[in-house]
Amino acid sequence: MTGYYRRFIKDYAKLPLPLVQLKQKDSVFQWGEEQQKSFAALKQAVTQVSTGHIPFYLTHGYHPLCPATLHLGAAVNEAAHSMATKVQAAIKLTKEHIKRAQKRQKMYADRKRRDVEFEEGDRFRY
Repeated sequence: MTGYYRRFIKDYAKLPLPLVQLKQKDSVFQWGEEQQKSFAALKQAVTQVSTGHIPFYLTHGYHPLCPATLHLGAAVNEAAHSMATKVQAAIKLTKEHIKRAQKRQKMYADRKRRDVEFEEGDRFRY
């Protein structure tokens, strides 16, 4: 469970060693003082480590604004709301541009298209 924090804790490999030895094949599971010290040191290291990443909700008091949170009606501030509406407008404009480009491509292909008639017994290649 503490594997995520291994890159943030100095000398992490040494801390859980007595606990890892409990899981080895052909070893008797015996919880002693050494394992308790290892567990306590590991617990302290994990709870005091700073990953540099603070959850958004804890720092700002609300969930980040995205289409999902807008749909759910999450409490947001005005700056985040205006940013999200601008992004949504840009996405809508981009979709419209793509649709227009697809129509132009179809019109071009339709101009080049010619009717082909086949008669019984004709051979053709794909």
